[in-house]
Amino acid sequence: MFSGLEISFVDGPVLAPAHPLPEVIEQLLGDGCPVESFEDQLLEDGGLEALATWYAVRPSLERERRLRYRVLRNNEPMATFIPAVGLASPIEAMPQIRVRLSRFAHVRRDGDALILDSPRALGRVALHSPRMLESIGVLANPVTAADLATHSGEETAWCAAFIGLLCAAALVTVADDSGTTAEDREPVKGWEFHDLVMHERSRPFRSDRPVGATNRFGESTTELSEARAGGAPIVLARPDIAALSENDVPFTRVLEARRSRRFHGYTAITLDQLSEFLFRTLRATSRDGDHAQAAGRFRVYPGGGACHPLEAYVVVARCDGLAPGVYHYLADAHALAPIECDASAAQSLIRQSAVPMERGSEQQLQVVLTARFAAINRRYEGNAYALIMQEVGAVYQTMYLVATAMGLAGCAVGGGNADAFARLIGTNPLEESSVGAFVLGAI
Repeated sequence: MFSGLEISFVDGPVLAPAHPLPEVIEQLLGDGCPVESFEDQLLEDGGLEALATWYAVRPSLERERRLRYRVLRNNEPMATFIPAVGLASPIEAMPQIRVRLSRFAHVRRDGDALILDSPRALGRVALHSPRMLESIGVLANPVTAADLATHSGEETAWCAAFIGLLCAAALVTVADDSGTTAEDREPVKGWEFHDLVMHERSRPFRSDRPVGATNRFGESTTELSEARAGGAPIVLARPDIAALSENDVPFTRVLEARRSRRFHGYTAITLDQLSEFLFRTLRATSRDGDHAQAAGRFRVYPGGGACHPLEAYVVVARCDGLAPGVYHYLADAHALAPIECDASAAQSLIRQSAVPMERGSEQQLQVVLTARFAAINRRYEGNAYALIMQEVGAVYQTMYLVATAMGLAGCAVGGGNADAFARLIGTNPLEESSVGAFVLGAI
């Protein structure tokens, strides 16, 4: 009853190799072979030519995800690793090495499987037995195979094989005598778990994760909860864009003068100024920029695949011509729809999430950006949230430049309570919640 590391072909349909493999390789990988004896068996059965071919094709077989490495106990699979990139060195049992679980490693459910994964891993490890979770828990501290065997009750040789598999997958790292790892000794790189997960997922180096416009949910749309309407929309005045094109401040002067300004004057921003600001930053247009022919798809700022999941809400404390409250900006109609909500709660929430104001001044209003996640999730896979963040950045710069050109004080907000704002406007936070905000006022 074999217990240890086994290498084999992946079950089911696989991508054919660029060149036919020697029969001996096909047979060994088809039947499954212990890793420790695979190359010796290959040399014995196929000679140096077969071994040289194996060295040449193995990286591509791994990148194509045709190979799997399994830890077996009594011929039963306990954990399976399918590389998503070519491995730098062969997988082998490691009885002496002292390792510790990567601080980026995490366990999650993927369909019916339990997966051990990490943004630094070279593939994913599927766990086939609940007992494996106990072994992974032990690896939170620096251990050798003998230590793992003591805690888990498994054989030392089996634990050495499991550690070897996790080392190859880059899910554990070598610990020194003090118990620290290279990850612990690199604080200057400053990666937090969630940041690295999103970074790697949206710009992956692994071949096992689709990224981009896969249209995984087709063209169907999801019914979303709507913000609570509190009255008829307020139609806003539209500025003369042609006149602004002729008379506006030159772009280079605006760009050089752009700053985050946190002082709002005694005189409040006017409704006409707010209307112009919203029209120039957030309105819907047609493909050629014609607002009159707007169909809602295009904006004056760029967005991934023109999905444009962002919505804007104006939270007003002081605005000449507009009562305090929360308003949903309707990009197609260039109008503000009042939102039914607790006004005091709105003001309190905005004060908590606003940037610190200068010289004791109080902010006049804030434009809160939310994302309707299904609008982009249904088309993009892997990088949908990263595209939202990029779009928020494009909106921020657009708002900064327009505020500067108009002589207004603008400043982007770096934080905010997404759940609290979703409750305020009456949406499901997993369907629509805040992803950015911009404080605006008259100087």
